[in-house]
Amino acid sequence: LQERQLSLTLSEQFTGGLLALQLSRAGAPLLASEVVPAQEETLAQAARWAAERRINHFAGLALAVSGQENDHLNVALATPGGTFALRVKFSVTRHSLAVRQEVCAMMALNMLRRWLNGQPLASEHGWINVVDSLSL
Repeated sequence: LQERQLSLTLSEQFTGGLLALQLSRAGAPLLASEVVPAQEETLAQAARWAAERRINHFAGLALAVSGQENDHLNVALATPGGTFALRVKFSVTRHSLAVRQEVCAMMALNMLRRWLNGQPLASEHGWINVVDSLSL
């Protein structure tokens, strides 16, 4: 992020601040971070929310993780070139809430890393499967 002179804003529901914690520990240029109560939202709503946050906070990037709904959640990344969102499903629910939150935070950070490296954003993570994607 710093090499590209990009700032970042975050909106977290399911991950409850884990993204902000990990990014602040790494010295990432965070402009704003919020943890909001879980609410139902479509993939398109998650993408629009991330895009609005990026613009409203004058940030280079915005990363958003929605709340969990029926073993699904949305991850959206708004960039100067467009907004990308993934809907993922937990194929296994035996893991604790803390483990699921940590894996989702890692998945969101991986999505950011893949965008920075010019790689496809969608990647499976063991027991979390990508079930839908959207680009705006």
